[in-house]
Amino acid sequence: MRKRTFYIPFLCFLIGAFLSISGCATAPLREGFAAVPGRGDAKAMFHYSVAVQYMLDGKLDEAIAELEAARRYDEKSVDLTIELAVLYAEKGNSEKVIAILQDATRRHPREPMVYLLLGGAQAVRKETVQAERSFRKALELDRDNETAWLHLAALYTESHEYERALACYDRLLKVHPDHVASLYYRARILRELKRDEEAEAGFRKVLELRPAFEAAWIDLGQFYESRKQTEKAVETYRRFMEQYPLRIGIRLRLAEMLIRLQRFDEAEQVLQDALKIDPDNRDVRLTLALFYMEKKDNPRAVDLLEALVQEEPAEARLRYLLASAYEDNGDTAKAIAAYGDVTVKSEFFGNARVRMAMLQSKAGRKEEALQTASQALEKRKDYPGLFLYLASLHEEMKNPAAAEKVLRQGMAAHPRNVDLPYSLGVLFEKSSRFSESITLMEGILAIEPDHADALNFIGYSYAERGLRLDEAERLIRKALKVKPGNGYITDSLGWVYFKKNDLGKAIQYLRDAALAVPDDPTIAEHLGDAFAKAGQKEEALSAYRKALHLNPSSADLPRKIRELGGGNP
Repeated sequence: MRKRTFYIPFLCFLIGAFLSISGCATAPLREGFAAVPGRGDAKAMFHYSVAVQYMLDGKLDEAIAELEAARRYDEKSVDLTIELAVLYAEKGNSEKVIAILQDATRRHPREPMVYLLLGGAQAVRKETVQAERSFRKALELDRDNETAWLHLAALYTESHEYERALACYDRLLKVHPDHVASLYYRARILRELKRDEEAEAGFRKVLELRPAFEAAWIDLGQFYESRKQTEKAVETYRRFMEQYPLRIGIRLRLAEMLIRLQRFDEAEQVLQDALKIDPDNRDVRLTLALFYMEKKDNPRAVDLLEALVQEEPAEARLRYLLASAYEDNGDTAKAIAAYGDVTVKSEFFGNARVRMAMLQSKAGRKEEALQTASQALEKRKDYPGLFLYLASLHEEMKNPAAAEKVLRQGMAAHPRNVDLPYSLGVLFEKSSRFSESITLMEGILAIEPDHADALNFIGYSYAERGLRLDEAERLIRKALKVKPGNGYITDSLGWVYFKKNDLGKAIQYLRDAALAVPDDPTIAEHLGDAFAKAGQKEEALSAYRKALHLNPSSADLPRKIRELGGGNP
């Protein structure tokens, strides 16, 4: 799971630092701006007043034009520059924001606010060095500027320069010992650094100063979770809930934790209590729906998701989840229709179309599935899973040439993707194109040197053919380091030793593989071969019989059993 960012987004920073009323670029930052003596001032005020009206009407382009005009008549106004930067930020034009603010540093070289804004804009664009320089310049002009210290600390935190970030917070805390924001973010860094006692003390100090600080309670609970102190985490969440029973966020956090711990009855009670507090809360209802899906209580999940989709018909994630609930509920027709409703612009489109085609194929409508996947791929080529599924469908329909063509198209569209060449390598191996399959796997290792499946594929392919057995062993051992205990890779290593005639090690690893993957007929047969070669007849017969039970259509296994005197199986 991706960690939450420490950095405060630029636009939110602007809002928090400068807006005196609610709203964003739809309201002026200040009631007026610095008056400048002279005839130009009245014209500037006129254009500014018009800009304010456009901002209130949500007409950003017109507001920008009027502010630009106002600034031409009042070049010394810092306020106009700030408001113009905010509007361009609202438009998403970061280049223009930076250009305006860099110009402002020349017009207003002694104004710390300009450097703060410029640093924020540069930080959002990941221009870390420039952002640090801007924040440092703001601090040169105003050494005790809290906002500059906070944002400099956040910048260092984003760059994982934790000690420098701590130094910034410590500088603030020397002047303001009870500065809650510094204490809070400092505690989070200490948690990252595994300085557990200091982190816990930091969170507790924050909560002494700000008992209603829900995020700090959640962080403290997560701290206990990370240390496997489950009951202390539960107690932390429940203490906050007792003090602030109407807060919903921490109830969701507790429910998610209880679900992970499979304490389902407690989790459901927490969610139902939250629903009583706020019956229309979207997040609670969605979490409850996901909870019911996890418990395979699909009818109740469907009811909740249908209501959510009706309220938010444009929300693609909800439609995708509803389709999944229909699928889990065995309602194939509704699932196909719901997957089909996920729009092409949605991030869930690729997954939805793959699931839709899979259901069609499972229902025996393979041509329809082929059409669904093909049409989806015409609309969106940015989802590798569509190439992979369409190729597998062609292969299933005994058309390997079409499967190869699709996979090659996918590789051209996604040259750094490793799943596509892996699938093509497997396809080649099935059609006895050994050297081409090895070339593809080597290409994967050039992109991802620790790709365990590619390492295992090459190693096992060599072992199967009795080729380059030392290299095969090296590759497979490397794969096992990446995926320790993997039964299939363990089987490959055992097979290498079988080919090397080191039967003691072969039996050892093949036994481990058979325990890890007890329902794989090939692994069971490999173990039988090793026992047979070692002269352990009864053990070999037992392994062969198990393999035949798992693969009754095998032509080789009955023969092997007869050759060992096991009679006709």
